[in-house]
Amino acid sequence: MYAARVGCSHFPKSDFGESFNHLSDIIRGAELKGNGNLSILVIGNSHAECFFPAAKLVLDGMYSELNLFITGGATPFEGFYYSRTGYLLKDAVLHYKPDVIFFVFKYQPDMDLPPTEPLEKDYGTIKIQEMINFLTNHSKVLLISDIHFEAYRFSAGIFAEAMHHNGAVGTYQFPQSVCF
Repeated sequence: MYAARVGCSHFPKSDFGESFNHLSDIIRGAELKGNGNLSILVIGNSHAECFFPAAKLVLDGMYSELNLFITGGATPFEGFYYSRTGYLLKDAVLHYKPDVIFFVFKYQPDMDLPPTEPLEKDYGTIKIQEMINFLTNHSKVLLISDIHFEAYRFSAGIFAEAMHHNGAVGTYQFPQSVCF
């Protein structure tokens, strides 16, 4: 699943996404309206763009707005070699003010470097945690794709399907351990 400069082209481009075209031709977005009550934002790199049609299908009837903003070919954390436009994801979160964020991405080679010890002082780990904190603080729910992050015994797809069939899940909880 890789969209690159071509894009998945499932939906018309948003004005917000287009406003960044002067920076890169692989920054895109889409804005859909629905009859639900949740504001949902899908962010990440080109893999988020390819995930977007599935989110629309599974979450149909649950969202008042379903928005997409991607920075293709970018590592979505500041401070990495390929994160040249990743900082714009924060701008999208501030712009859309979502209830729910789906954070979907595939790593770039700059994430292959092993962390330094102690982990609390590793620059990459710090930047990843800063982004997760930002997203958590600016939404009610943050769902991170398990392509490279894993929350044990949790699947975003199963969670979204349960929400679609049963409505708000309420106090759904899972162990908070995360691995890289």
